[in-house]
Amino acid sequence: MKEETSQTQNESEAKLKPLSFFDMLQSTLWAALGVQKTANHQRDFARGNLYHFIYMGVGFTVFFVCLLIGVVHLVMNAVGA
Repeated sequence: MKEETSQTQNESEAKLKPLSFFDMLQSTLWAALGVQKTANHQRDFARGNLYHFIYMGVGFTVFFVCLLIGVVHLVMNAVGA
């Protein structure tokens, strides 16, 4: 009986729409802060694609590093060093 229930849940999860770009971006930003609701965490695992999250995480990391480099250059030029 439990196997039938788990199969039904797996089939219903497979029929769900994949996450939108905004949903993935939101999950990536919350993950960068280290906080996320349990419901969103379960949704990500049920509907998300691993490779999409990897690409989003790498892209966010590159953006964040470039942002920090830009801020440091801006401050260094403002100080006159």
